[in-house]
Amino acid sequence: MFLGDEVAASISYWRSEWAGENVFEAGWATVHEFQGRGVATAAVRLVLDLARERHEARWVVAAPSRENAGSNGVCRSAGFRFFGERDVEYPPGTTMLANDWRYDLGERQ
Repeated sequence: MFLGDEVAASISYWRSEWAGENVFEAGWATVHEFQGRGVATAAVRLVLDLARERHEARWVVAAPSRENAGSNGVCRSAGFRFFGERDVEYPPGTTMLANDWRYDLGERQ
């Protein structure tokens, strides 16, 4: 995502399996100077719309670390629901305790 001609954030989503279901998983990063300005939340909302249009999964999930206040705030602001904590492998070979956030593509937020 750009603000003017500067890169402000990067977001992607991909097919994944989560709790036994086929889902889209999303991840993002915001350039430090743009954090706290709603850039990531706006980008996530655009990705949610794109994922909804594909009609391939019910959920978009995100699993930020419990300590990542910014990404947990993005999940909350973008309309994800909190489902608790779970162990995830990130980076590969390392187990991390993460928050389990899910956005229901079938619901209008």
